[in-house]
Amino acid sequence: MNQHLQELIELSKIDQAIDAFEPRIEAAKAKLAKVEEQECAVEAEIAALEEDIKEAELKKAKNELHIKELSEKLEANKKKMAEAKTEKEIKALQLEEEIAKEQLDFANEEIERLDNLIETRKKEIEIKKEELEALKEQSAELKKEVEQELEEIEKQKRELFEKKQQLVAKMSQKILAFYDKIRRWAKNTAVVPVRKQACMGCFMKINDKTYAEVIKGEEIVTCPHCGRILYLEPQTEEEHAE
Repeated sequence: MNQHLQELIELSKIDQAIDAFEPRIEAAKAKLAKVEEQECAVEAEIAALEEDIKEAELKKAKNELHIKELSEKLEANKKKMAEAKTEKEIKALQLEEEIAKEQLDFANEEIERLDNLIETRKKEIEIKKEELEALKEQSAELKKEVEQELEEIEKQKRELFEKKQQLVAKMSQKILAFYDKIRRWAKNTAVVPVRKQACMGCFMKINDKTYAEVIKGEEIVTCPHCGRILYLEPQTEEEHAE
């Protein structure tokens, strides 16, 4: 096989291996991001529950103030009743008293409801805080795992980059420029094998003349359909020899 072609095949495989690290990096980061998102969601739930408590306490305070005002009104009504001279005045004061008592009952019931709500929300917050603590522990452990995984990936990437630099240093710059031009649009399929007389980049069948040139492997041959660099895999070469 042509030396330049061998170098191109090796370079293409190195580039494929380097690019394959990205999905692994993203997957590792995604695992950590998922737990962090869960943490944020629980923190938001806790904040919402705390806001419910604040609103309930504010409403409770308003009702307590209202109860105080109603109690003062009822006390004042007693004095007015004692001083009332006509039946009409007495009936009017009795009606005011009934309304005030109804409002007082409602305010007391509302305070009881708000107390129950506050107690429920506090219990829910405790549960959510326990959940958050567990998530933080999980996140800390996962962070260590992800950091180790990323360190290993970086180590493997450095090794491949070094291997690529060594290969590129001895390659023909003209051949390298030709490869880079194809790779700009073909990405990791710039150099592809031929199987069953078809280009594995565009999957189109190549003509007999081009296929014969690929089999010889003496020159760099490109696919007449898509322009990718073609080569015959070692196994196919053995089968062809037989």
